[in-house]
Amino acid sequence: FGALLQAAGGTTLGDDAAVLRVDAADALVVTGGRTVSVVGVPGAVVVDTADAVLVTTCEHAQAVKAAVDGWRARGREDLL
Repeated sequence: FGALLQAAGGTTLGDDAAVLRVDAADALVVTGGRTVSVVGVPGAVVVDTADAVLVTTCEHAQAVKAAVDGWRARGREDLL
């Protein structure tokens, strides 16, 4: 997620006006147009797309593969 943060040029990829952070330093938010609030989760990573939302922390970025594998096992290739 560090590369994504760098590519975003900050902590938001998308409409920064649609994102509110409260006690959430360094929270990375990728917004697909919906309003996103991050409260009390420093280092959070929120990825909002049209059909899915991913919420994790930078610390747990390597575990995202387990979520991908889990949705694949449930036959939800459409989410990947």
